[in-house]
Amino acid sequence: MMRRLLSGLLVAVMVLPLTVGLSGCGSEGKTGNPSHYMLSPENTSVSTDTGITVSLGDYVLEEETELVVTPRPAEEDAEAGYKIESYDFTLGDMTALDDFITIRIPYDDTYCEAGQDASRCVGAKYLNETTDRWEDVLFEVDRDRKELVIYTDHLSVYGAFYVRNEGTRYAYISDVYDDLAKVDSQAAAKVLAEYVANGGAEGEIAVGLGASLVSDIFGLSDSLSSGMDIATNPVTIASLGNPVFDTALADKAYKQLGNLGKMVSVVKIGSVILKDDASKGDMLGLYKDAASLALSFAESATLGVVMSGVWVFDYTINTMFEQGMAMKMENIGMVYQYFNDDFNSGQYRARTLKDWRQIFIDITEENPGDEAAIKAAIEKEIDRYARVFWELGPDTQAEVASELNVNYKRMSYPTSAEIEPLVADYKKDLYNRLYPVSTSVRNYMQQKAYAEYVKALNDQRAFYNQVINFTITEDVAQGAKPKYAGYVMRLEPLSDIAVKKNWTGTLNKDGCISSRFTMLGFMQAGSPNTVALYEPGGNPDEE
Repeated sequence: MMRRLLSGLLVAVMVLPLTVGLSGCGSEGKTGNPSHYMLSPENTSVSTDTGITVSLGDYVLEEETELVVTPRPAEEDAEAGYKIESYDFTLGDMTALDDFITIRIPYDDTYCEAGQDASRCVGAKYLNETTDRWEDVLFEVDRDRKELVIYTDHLSVYGAFYVRNEGTRYAYISDVYDDLAKVDSQAAAKVLAEYVANGGAEGEIAVGLGASLVSDIFGLSDSLSSGMDIATNPVTIASLGNPVFDTALADKAYKQLGNLGKMVSVVKIGSVILKDDASKGDMLGLYKDAASLALSFAESATLGVVMSGVWVFDYTINTMFEQGMAMKMENIGMVYQYFNDDFNSGQYRARTLKDWRQIFIDITEENPGDEAAIKAAIEKEIDRYARVFWELGPDTQAEVASELNVNYKRMSYPTSAEIEPLVADYKKDLYNRLYPVSTSVRNYMQQKAYAEYVKALNDQRAFYNQVINFTITEDVAQGAKPKYAGYVMRLEPLSDIAVKKNWTGTLNKDGCISSRFTMLGFMQAGSPNTVALYEPGGNPDEE
């Protein structure tokens, strides 16, 4: 038996431009019968006969709208060890939603192998209808109720994704909320501090945190028999066993790991700011600085807007509304209040809380990171809205009064001096009602931060699921016969969890052998970088 480093033989490695993924077009059978439900601003939640629950919250619907849930044919790949049970969700003609909704899908643990933790054999995916591929979505597992809890701001096909073993699960699904629980807030703070110190560039601390996450999420912790220390040497994971793979691939891995580390740190620190008042001081300052830097680069501008929305609405705007809540409304004119809150005629439309919520989001996106400008713009818009009634002509004011059966001619019209306290009282009442709206915007921005993290995770999953065509050819002099034709070849060393037969083969008559695998499969197998040759008929497991 002989062992040769791969560099000692002629090795051809080609990384395919496409990635291993799950296509949504492989299902067989008929689509199930759709179920129809009417939802409205007053009735925003429904449970289907199959146990699926859809909850829209308070800021999605403006009128009665039909929800349709259609079961799709199950997709199963016995060889790859996964199954998908999915449903198509439609809500009127809406696709993108103004807020995150919750979809709960029951899961069945009978597909899992004996002894396997059911919560680790199931996850959630959505079908990207543009690419026709299944992708990650924000979800968590409710183990007590055996349900997948999905959070999304767009409608598509969503499904329960089952795998036969956790090794397979690593390649396809991960629980983002579970990932976050594993990240220490101090480690996340160090990543953001490094990002700020580097002027908006991820560094080794971010790469290290990203590498640690990848190690855990993709199940690489038990695949290190070849000596790769993922958690403490992120450069090694980025090089993926260099020189087997070229430096361009390593550079891409390093950059993506840094981005992943930054994204999870943003989400982690954001959650700390929203939940822990005692730690807000230093954390909030660091978060603000990181948001300002993110805004200055085109590739991270979306993240910067989301981050600034989290801290502006958590502190500045909520404080503004809390102060308004402490003041009680007194003696506001009935017609004036009706116009502001209920009147809809011609060009005038009373704003709902959903309308105000979208205005807050628009103002935040128009003034990213500018706390004073956001606060001033919101106050100005509330004041402007509160004064519209007093600028109406007498005919319109009479129309408003008539809807309340109030005689406009007999209605006492206030002087300019009397209008100001009426406006002030209405604004106090409006502030009181807008407090939960501002909290909703804050939470929405944090959910958007989660979504940015999922995008970074999808990039990582695509990277590690790349298909690699691998060819080993004996270097034979012209006219000579191959010396190792018929020899048994195995790539070594292999980890304890590697399926050894998948890394074993026989050189053909030309002294050549070809294979294909994914980057993740290569790493889980221990990143073998040596060719072991055994005489024809030999058994690598015995010699």
